[in-house]
Amino acid sequence: IIEGKVNHSIIGTGSYVGKNVQLKDCIILPGARIEDNCKLTKVIVNENTVIKAGTVKGSSKTVSMM
Repeated sequence: IIEGKVNHSIIGTGSYVGKNVQLKDCIILPGARIEDNCKLTKVIVNENTVIKAGTVKGSSKTVSMM
C-alpha cells in the first residue's frame, strides 16, 4: 500500500508507505513499513523493518537502515 510520494525508488512486495511520506532514490525491501510523515532520501530499508512516524533520514550517500 502506497499513500505517500515515491520518486525513483523501488518498493518491495507487501510494504506499506504511509500518508505524507516522501521517498527519493530509495530501496524498500519486502514487508517494510514506513509510517506517516517520513522523508527518506537514498535509503535502503531492510525486510520487515518499521520506520517510525516523522523520521527524516538520508544524504548524498546511501544510508542503510536495518
